[in-house]
This record gives sequence, C-alpha cells and structure tokens, in this order.
Amino acid sequence: MLIFDVYNPSLKYIHKVNWQWRKYKNIKLPGVKGIVKIYYRNRYDMAEQMMYQEFLFSYPNHKTEIVPLKMRFFFRFEIEHLLTLAGFEIKKLIRRF
Repeated sequence: MLIFDVYNPSLKYIHKVNWQWRKYKNIKLPGVKGIVKIYYRNRYDMAEQMMYQEFLFSYPNHKTEIVPLKMRFFFRFEIEHLLTLAGFEIKKLIRRF
C-alpha cells in the first residue's frame, strides 16, 4: 500500500500570480527579540510544472533574509496515470482543497 500527498495547484490561482511580495504572517522566533514579518512571492513555469517561491523574513533589527523554495507540481490525472503505469491500483482518492 502506498499513501502520499502531493501539491495540486489551482489553475485559477496560478493565473493570478505576478511575482509580487505578499504579506504572509508575523511570528515570534526563539532567540529573536520582537516580531519577525514574513512575506512571500511565487511564480509558475507551466512548461516545466515548477513553482518558484521565495520567503522574505524581515527581522526587528531591519535585517532581511530571503529563503527560496522550488517545487515540482503534478496534476491529479497525471499522478493517477503514472501510478497505473507503475502497477498500482487506486483504492481511495481523497481530495483536499
């Protein structure tokens, strides 16, 4: 039995992405005095099915740090097809939104 979770992007959301910084949240980090503000931005490469995302951490001392994230995404029927080709039978599919 194989159980796994994959990122399934919303096409409606992908079309709205414009590589602009958006506020994510404010957090308290251990060892840091004050609140750290986190922003993010992302873009999609549909041909390669890649999402490129960056998180910007803004610290109370006015320093900033950018952390990149690169993630391959799959569409539902693509995953189902690949699993079938690999010999798996899908017993249960749970879709979360």
